[in-house]
Amino acid sequence: MSTVISASKSDDALDVLTLLALKIAPRQFDLSYRFSNISIRDQIVRAQMLIQQLLQLGAVGADADRADPHLSFDLLICGAGAAGLAAALEAERLGLRFVLMDTDARAGVGGVLRSPAARYVSAAMYEWPHSNHEDHRYPLRSAAFGASKVALQLDMVAPLQAAQVGSAINAAYNTEVTNWTQRALNWGTQSYVRSESCFVRDAKLESWSKKRLQEMINGRVSVHGLPLKFRSLPALCVTSGGKMEAHRFRFVVYAMGYAKEKNQYADGKDCPVAYSNAGFWECDKILQPSLGFAHSPRVAILGSGDGALQDVLRCLLKADHPLHAWEKIIANPAVAASVEISQALRELATFDMHATMAATWSTSPRIFRRLDLRFAKVAKELLASAAVSAAVTSAVQGMLRSDIKEVVLITHSGYFSKAYALNRFLVILLYMVLKKTTAGSAPCLLFRRGPVKNFSVAGHATMQRGGALQLTSGNEEFDLIIIRGGLKTDTLDAFPHRIGLTGRDTGRAGLGRIPLPIRPPLL
Repeated sequence: MSTVISASKSDDALDVLTLLALKIAPRQFDLSYRFSNISIRDQIVRAQMLIQQLLQLGAVGADADRADPHLSFDLLICGAGAAGLAAALEAERLGLRFVLMDTDARAGVGGVLRSPAARYVSAAMYEWPHSNHEDHRYPLRSAAFGASKVALQLDMVAPLQAAQVGSAINAAYNTEVTNWTQRALNWGTQSYVRSESCFVRDAKLESWSKKRLQEMINGRVSVHGLPLKFRSLPALCVTSGGKMEAHRFRFVVYAMGYAKEKNQYADGKDCPVAYSNAGFWECDKILQPSLGFAHSPRVAILGSGDGALQDVLRCLLKADHPLHAWEKIIANPAVAASVEISQALRELATFDMHATMAATWSTSPRIFRRLDLRFAKVAKELLASAAVSAAVTSAVQGMLRSDIKEVVLITHSGYFSKAYALNRFLVILLYMVLKKTTAGSAPCLLFRRGPVKNFSVAGHATMQRGGALQLTSGNEEFDLIIIRGGLKTDTLDAFPHRIGLTGRDTGRAGLGRIPLPIRPPLL
């Protein structure tokens, strides 16, 4: 007896994970919103996989042209940051026609890669403790991954500040970006029949175009109940310099970055108007002597994720970035080659992998609580080892800043939430070392659990960096308060320029927790 399997309908092939995870409406994708993995590499991988998959399935390119030859372009790509530029370069490599648009009038790659903040990025820094964390190029050149069949590539030998990465990308792809920009110089010339890919700066989607896009999911319970090609896109109008053109596209790709950070010290409680909090990608004074104060300050950091953990390390250690701190810890060749370090890295990699997989399928807080305990066990064993304890302790103590009095990390739950293994382990190790450090110049690191009941500042002077926090244990004054409460999730407030992100994106948060490949699979 044999079973006859009927042929799939044309839309069935489009229900692949790459497209499902990025779809926010029929023919509309978002590379940024509701993803757990948001490193620069993750953004590039998502963009490249999307473009490759659309071509592989015949949704764009020559196959799509034969089915419907009347459309001007395959793609409208909104946003020219790392993700948008990666999508455009991949589309160019694969022979697709697109319009890349960005609200910024300045030349070069946009988004956080313009940030002057002293934040370092790398394609693989946060792969630690896996062995490939030292290969900062993108994509990895290892023979195990095959040929590098992607357009945007990064040739980095070490982590760089975000603006430096942006400058490197601008230099590497100046020819392509210049050509696209030149083709859009006559934007708004109605008599010109536009068919070549172009880059429109200082551009915006007209409000009626946004409304038409949003109407594509009106009345629907979930975007995942709608086939990707449920209906065709309306003609979309893009304006630049007061001049407008309308075109038909097969798909829209939103690559407009992430939501703004919350400016709340607790759920539903806004910070005082006189308080000023430097955002994660904004310039701050942490690297200045005494963090810009005339005395050694007390610092409170509110948050449990990567942003909070990074700022703990920046406040307490003399290291450019977390990987730099680890490199100093194992700078002694005997320590780096020791059995104890090798065993610790293997255990940490295993624990982190299990937690990442578990968090993909569950939102239980016990996952990260247990991960903290397991990381703490590894740190404790290292510091108890006769072979490496003294060297590890000495290396950490040698990095300590002497111009900080105390850092208090305040988490609502008492454990760290989703964070890269490197940041998580370094903060735990640092806490254990400082507990045993008796030097008078050494700073303190304290962990506090529970909600912040109130936040007040003295007087009405603006741009105040600190204030008083009412904690479960009582009121405390801090010279500097850093809030890393995550991103705004109210899509109407956080994404006024975004299309269709409402409660109808059922399942998207779950899909966004699935770990990405380290580079696009070879299709």
